[in-house]
Amino acid sequence: MSLSSGGWTHAPGYTPDQPAALPSHYGASQPQPGCQTVLISVRVSVCHSGIRPLCLPGAGDESLRLQLSMDPGKSGEFRLSLQDSSGTGRSVTIAEFDLRTVNYEVKSPKCHELSLAAPPHDRISFNFRCEQEAHEWATVMMSSLREAHRAAPQDNGPQCPLDGLHLQNTLALQQTEDTCIELTRAIEAGDMQSASVIAATLARQHAALKIQPFVKDYEDTEINLTVVVEDSSSSCCVTVKVYPHMTTAALKQQLVPAEEYERWLQRGLSVAESRCEGSYHCATPDCRGWCVYEDTVNVFHCPVCGKHNCLICKSIHEGMNCKQYQDDLAARAINDSAARRTTHLLKTLVQSGEAMHCPQCGIIVQKRDGCDWLRCTVCHTEICWVTRGPRWGPRGPGDTSGGCRCNVNNQKCHPKCQNCH
Repeated sequence: MSLSSGGWTHAPGYTPDQPAALPSHYGASQPQPGCQTVLISVRVSVCHSGIRPLCLPGAGDESLRLQLSMDPGKSGEFRLSLQDSSGTGRSVTIAEFDLRTVNYEVKSPKCHELSLAAPPHDRISFNFRCEQEAHEWATVMMSSLREAHRAAPQDNGPQCPLDGLHLQNTLALQQTEDTCIELTRAIEAGDMQSASVIAATLARQHAALKIQPFVKDYEDTEINLTVVVEDSSSSCCVTVKVYPHMTTAALKQQLVPAEEYERWLQRGLSVAESRCEGSYHCATPDCRGWCVYEDTVNVFHCPVCGKHNCLICKSIHEGMNCKQYQDDLAARAINDSAARRTTHLLKTLVQSGEAMHCPQCGIIVQKRDGCDWLRCTVCHTEICWVTRGPRWGPRGPGDTSGGCRCNVNNQKCHPKCQNCH
């Protein structure tokens, strides 16, 4: 049997000198005679799906050969045939297709699919022995498909709208494939500028690509990579063998599973947070957000939970300043156990010297790190932490008639002063 003009050829019987016979509903056109030049031939196994199961002799084993040929005397005349070479030692044509009447799609690196463009739209899947053979076949096949469609006659009468849409989609796919080939050549030549432009073009077309070296280009050499793993209590060195073509994902999987890797990553972040002097952890329960802040920053916007943390009183009170928040805590402490605990905590911080009342408005403030200077977020009074009083006199900044009088007559305001100016 063979296929021409969209149908399976019906033959009277299957012998070594004839195509195989099929049910009459597949059509009755004869294969085209003539001198054919074979472009490429490769062994495959096949799987057919259609109106009726198609029993191909040798299907499922490697006795079948897929062959692409052309007629040099006819422009765009390409034939795809399925040959059976088992038993007699001679090749027998099982099926033959005109490339202008079929659709062809690469399903996976080792599996391609052919379908009839006209009813009954039967499909045949071709399974190749290796990816390299499949890739070489696809390159020649797609190029031949493009030539067949370019040479297709334009005066065959009115076309079905679906045929026009199919042709439009085919041409768009061919253009994308041509662009992919250009990208491959640019990468092989090391032309990064051209490769970037072509890759951007494919990205605008939403083309899904996987770029990787040919298997023949892989190096057999091994690289010993040492990875230092450390947490708060122990550390160790892990040495793994890495091949040049390995991806980051494969390397992670070789070291530890994804879940274990994430756990180690979080432990590493916890170690970094605990060792950093200027770190602050978000006050939202169970939130893993934290930051490293500077002395001039009073608010930390957590990127994990989205809350605004006040770095002055070490709490979250969005919509209120520190005084309003502490007054609200005191009012709620009568009936709210959580508020009572927070109020008790603030009092404990004041008693232990870790917090103090602003000498002007009375709210509780805390020094973070660095020097002994801080500013009240409510009344903006500048405060000397070590003396627990105002930094300046009643006339404001620069007035040394009052305040801690630090550096007046080259004298520090307190033996433990850590630069309050």
